[in-house]
Amino acid sequence: MGGRGPGQAKISRQISQPTEHQSEDLESGARDSHVAYWNAEGSVGIMLIAFTTTGSREEAEALARVAIEHSNAVCAQVEGPITSVYRWQGKVEQAQEFRVAFKCMPDQLAGLEARVLRAHSYETPEWIVVSSEHVGEKYLSWAIETSTPARFS
Repeated sequence: MGGRGPGQAKISRQISQPTEHQSEDLESGARDSHVAYWNAEGSVGIMLIAFTTTGSREEAEALARVAIEHSNAVCAQVEGPITSVYRWQGKVEQAQEFRVAFKCMPDQLAGLEARVLRAHSYETPEWIVVSSEHVGEKYLSWAIETSTPARFS
């Protein structure tokens, strides 16, 4: 097991056993720049953060709640009000909005995107997804455990 921390081996086993090459990557320091896990296809995955904005706190909270209830994200945070300035149909607009940040694992993203965009009231909702550079080992372990469907059966 070499240089693996106790939580890192657990992370790898919860998704699938890493191949010999993947184990070498982990032991050679891949963990130093970010914590990763191996998905069933054998590729590295990290936590994603997806953002959208809504016109009301109620809609933002409803989107957050439905994503968590349907296991499309491990956490959702509602921020706001914020002021957005943008161009819409040729005019500069300004609006008060509420931002929702969804934290999810890569295998949850497609379902999360479909659910949020289907339920969203905007004609052209913001949908921006970024990859995390680093996720704390305990938080990532919790996120992986929370996102595993077997836990909810």
